[in-house]
Amino acid sequence: MTIRLTNFMKLETGADGGHSYVTSEIEYKGQTRKIVVFFADKADEQNLKGRKEITVDGRLIDEKNQSLNLLGSRLID
Repeated sequence: MTIRLTNFMKLETGADGGHSYVTSEIEYKGQTRKIVVFFADKADEQNLKGRKEITVDGRLIDEKNQSLNLLGSRLID
């Protein structure tokens, strides 16, 4: 699934030398839902610096009573 995010927050973990991921809210099936974007490639994580908008593509996971997760994501632009 490809998603354009215009209002997101970049967060970081300390695991495996540190990883970055993105959280935001999107409209999905008529509801506002939190989404967490996990990147497949560390280079994409590093390319988040200074960006205010991103387009990402990945595998969307929608589990009941959880946030949406976009796994194996990559930056499109």
